[in-house]
Amino acid sequence: DIGCGTGEFLELLKENGIGAFGVDVNESIVQICLKKGLDVRQGDALSYLKSLEDEYLDGVFSAHLIEHLRPADLIEFIRLCHAKLRRGSYFIAETPNPLSLSTFATWFYIDPSHVKPIHPEMMRFLLDSNGFEKIEFRFSQPWPDDRRLSLLETSSVTDSATVRLLEKVNENFARLNDLLLGCQDYAVIARKM
Repeated sequence: DIGCGTGEFLELLKENGIGAFGVDVNESIVQICLKKGLDVRQGDALSYLKSLEDEYLDGVFSAHLIEHLRPADLIEFIRLCHAKLRRGSYFIAETPNPLSLSTFATWFYIDPSHVKPIHPEMMRFLLDSNGFEKIEFRFSQPWPDDRRLSLLETSSVTDSATVRLLEKVNENFARLNDLLLGCQDYAVIARKM
């Protein structure tokens, strides 16, 4: 777990009998993890990955790390992850979803350490061009329904032209909901073959 924070993912793995270790640059967070009995090392992602032998890792997971990397560092991070993973292993990264515009309006730019949002297709390109295969995306953290635009009721309308008009308006509301209030995060999963 690269950029493991306070170790939530590591705790989940430990509870399920899966061996894992984390890396985080923040010394106080590393101390919190160590007090929890988690295997965590202090260091920045790129330096730590560089220190490992090639094909050393069985998997790489990072949650809300890549949006903190400068573009050149993101490219280097992906290159290093590919080099350090064993064949058949997975790379998983979760990040804010730039396809949902409300993500920016509500919280992305509140964190001054965020460098830039990472578009899913940019991640696909970077992973593919660095040798990863079977790239897939999973979107999560949908906005609550009470925040989304409500669809118009059509069941009580008898005029067919009005029904078609309302259905078209509802289609546009659905598109706006996806654009403005889509899932807040996405995870990209890729495999080193």
